[in-house]
Amino acid sequence: MTTTSVPRTGVLPLDLLTSDLDSFPETVLFLRELARSRRLPLSVPLAFNALAFGYDLDSGQYSPELLDLETLPVVTVNAVVDPLPAGSLARLATGGKPQLCEVVFRHGEHPALSMGGTCPPWLSGAPAGAENPALSTSRSDGEGGVVLTERLVVDATALGTGEPSKLRRLLGKTLTDEGHLVVRVSYTNDEQAELDDTRLYVSHLLRQRTAEVREALRELGPVDDAQELAKTLHSVFDVLTALLDATCMRRWREMYLHPEVYERWLAGEEDTRGVDPADVERFSRAIARACLPAHKRRFGLPIARPAYLAIGPALRADVPDPADPHLPADALRGPRYSTTLVCAQLHLVEYLTRKHGGAMTIGGTAVHVRLDDAWQGGGVWRGAVAESVAEELLEEVDLPLALGWLGTTGHIEDERVEEGVPVSADEPARGGSPVESESQQPEVLIVDDSTPEEVPAAEQIEEEHEYADGAAVRDHHVDDTTLCWKFVLGPRHLEAGTLPLTPKVAEAMRSELPVDANLQLDVSHPGTELDPKQRRQRTRLDGAKLHGVSWPDGMFSGIRLTASWCTDSFQVRVTSTALDEPVDVEGIPIDYLFDSAVLLRHLIDPTDDETGEGVLTKSLVRQLFRTFGLRVGPGKPELFVPLTTFVEKVLSEKRVDGSESLSPLDVCDALEEFITDQGAVRLNWGVLLHQHDVQGDWLTPRKTDQADAEWKAESCAREKPASSDLALVLGLHPTPADRPSRAPRADSGVSSSGEDFLRRGHLRSVPMGQQPQQRELAVLYARKMGLDPATLSPRITFVRESSGKRKHRGRASKVG
Repeated sequence: MTTTSVPRTGVLPLDLLTSDLDSFPETVLFLRELARSRRLPLSVPLAFNALAFGYDLDSGQYSPELLDLETLPVVTVNAVVDPLPAGSLARLATGGKPQLCEVVFRHGEHPALSMGGTCPPWLSGAPAGAENPALSTSRSDGEGGVVLTERLVVDATALGTGEPSKLRRLLGKTLTDEGHLVVRVSYTNDEQAELDDTRLYVSHLLRQRTAEVREALRELGPVDDAQELAKTLHSVFDVLTALLDATCMRRWREMYLHPEVYERWLAGEEDTRGVDPADVERFSRAIARACLPAHKRRFGLPIARPAYLAIGPALRADVPDPADPHLPADALRGPRYSTTLVCAQLHLVEYLTRKHGGAMTIGGTAVHVRLDDAWQGGGVWRGAVAESVAEELLEEVDLPLALGWLGTTGHIEDERVEEGVPVSADEPARGGSPVESESQQPEVLIVDDSTPEEVPAAEQIEEEHEYADGAAVRDHHVDDTTLCWKFVLGPRHLEAGTLPLTPKVAEAMRSELPVDANLQLDVSHPGTELDPKQRRQRTRLDGAKLHGVSWPDGMFSGIRLTASWCTDSFQVRVTSTALDEPVDVEGIPIDYLFDSAVLLRHLIDPTDDETGEGVLTKSLVRQLFRTFGLRVGPGKPELFVPLTTFVEKVLSEKRVDGSESLSPLDVCDALEEFITDQGAVRLNWGVLLHQHDVQGDWLTPRKTDQADAEWKAESCAREKPASSDLALVLGLHPTPADRPSRAPRADSGVSSSGEDFLRRGHLRSVPMGQQPQQRELAVLYARKMGLDPATLSPRITFVRESSGKRKHRGRASKVG
């Protein structure tokens, strides 16, 4: 195997966006060596900085000629600052010349966290900006931003100004005693506050360092226009994520750690001492003990409740500096803090899963310890009696599930999780509601050849309409790790609190998750502020759909939504897409992508502006279309009803209400009053045609300008509609609205559609306990990248290249 030398200075390859990923072995080796030499966890923003601004491995500094240091933001004490994600460059106020620094790591530092790391249950996994649900009131829609307290870990040496004497003068002033920045950060809205460091850094670069970024990317792709620059930058970050996966380094969340750094930490070598594996194991035992009752009750069994402990403040309080007990150990101060937290949590996962199988025994009681929140305090870990934890949650302890927040807000159905469980309980708790009696079981409706869905009889008509309209859920993107699907939210979903799945997604979930498994649901509605209880919910898998969803009021019947699920997680994300140009429909504002036919049927309720006299009223016409309207075709903003069917239903309606006897032609004549080419909702004549497809013999109308009496009489005389008969076509014609779009700005970092997953083949690490499915391809890929396959972690797998189109099953995957 040919050995590739490691470049000593970072540079963005000019063909980064046009060549296959295996064309950059030098870049992969540089990133790996960068993580080893800096001895810090490497994130995508730090990797971008190193390549775009010429980080030199020998000097350990960036190229000053590529940076405009005088324009960097100045950070002062007690000031509210703009977001400073990992990768941000800033100047620390010193009273004299500002001190240059790079943010290398950050985490939440909520005031509710105690000095020892104790975390109230509601805060663990809470959406950004949420408050205690028992005390707070929801903010009104669209008002104000979000201000969060964060701890920023900074490194001054990479910018060539990190003299120890200067930094020491800032301790206890601009910097905390630990050498960190604790700041209050102002976000424009909830969506931006929820962004990870990668997307937030894209926003930071586009807003504050446009000139430098444009110059760095000019040879890679279009950058002159603001939209072009944003698209090119996002693409570069996607490729860098895949290249970091190809380094095969140890990974914790979005951070990559060189294996040598971790091994030296495990060995307790001099330059990484201060916090060792024994301290981390003591932390896990502290959580386990905290969830058990301190004293036995006088009457009845002692009750155990889940406990939550943030690892950052807990270690800072528990591991003091031998030379100064008022300070935490040196490994918890300065930039080394980020390395220590990553090493500690990597070891904690291995300790819990390999030695204890996810549960440790404390005083004769099995206690399950797992990560619950990856943001606050560097990571909030949860301890609970193992018998109160669903079986599917026992193994993968490194997946944050937000059980604290979901339990406090009432989304966890098993009351024992929140109310406490006797430590001697015999049967483990399970998600889902109790089994209904046989008399309460819903009827079963077979909608196709797939698994039968349980649908109450009252909802069967709605179910049939959904499939007949062609508005059923559709697979949008599927690869080895991410499943994405699109669906139209209907009234049945809103009323029943369900989220539909495609057969492929449902099959994948059933294969990965047990029946009645609970999943975390994150709802994103860009441009509209949601109640935190609706932004993060618990939902339950039940065969072909998810149940227990509380849909926000702003998500109307007919809105188009994009959902995604990573097969290695318990999290489902649903996102709406804002229209670039909002519209109005009869005075109703529509700001999000919608399905016209569903909107026609369900959103435009029958009006009450007529007296009800006459053969027909607008209310009756719309009600009939609402009940019997058929979709004209995919993407068409129209519904149709055969004239035969329409007349039959009108005559039946009139017989029921006791009106005078009418003839079919009387109904046809009355319809002329409603035939119009004006307004947002228009009714026209159409001609029925045959269309043969896999779903059967459908009747679809072709518009006609007029229909004479003979044609009407002939159409109405048939018992069943036939080709060339007349139909009524109801069309939607929204009018442009004079208001701004709710779509996120290109420089906000917020995805406009929720489709922010990788498109190229790459290496990645599977969660603890799972077996990599593409191990052989991963080894081949590593060799192409110039890596020794013997150094690959046993959890590394290969993810095939993916696109919006589904690949043919028989197509062979090939690396190289």
